[in-house]
Amino acid sequence: MYENGIYGDENAWGLYRYAEQQKLSPKCISNYLDSIITSKNVYRILFDAMLRSVGDQGYGYRLEKTHLDIMDLAHVSKLENILKHVIPANASQKRIHTAYKNYLNGNNEAIYYDDPIEPDEL
Repeated sequence: MYENGIYGDENAWGLYRYAEQQKLSPKCISNYLDSIITSKNVYRILFDAMLRSVGDQGYGYRLEKTHLDIMDLAHVSKLENILKHVIPANASQKRIHTAYKNYLNGNNEAIYYDDPIEPDEL
C-alpha cells in the first residue's frame, strides 16, 4: 500500500474506513503499520494523517488527531525511532516532518506554503 509503484496519497483510507466500519480494534491497524513502516515509507504514512487545505494563504498542512487515532499511530512503535534516524530528503518530506514535530509540541496550526507537498517525492 505504501510501496513505490502502488502508493497513492489517501489510498490507505479505504483500509482504515473498512476497519472502522467493521469495528476492528485500532490495534489491528497499528500492528499492520508497525509491520510495514520503514525509512522509505514513513513520510507517506504520515502524509495520510495530515489534514490539507487550499486557499488564499496557499497550501495548508497539519496533522489531524482524528486521523492519527484512526491509524493508531501512537502505537506504531517503530515510528519515533525511524524519524530520529531519517533525514528529510526534499521539501515535501521536510514539510511533513515539521508538521509532525509541531503536533508533538502541541502546535496544531496549519502551515501554509506556496506550492503543494508532492506525493511522488515521498
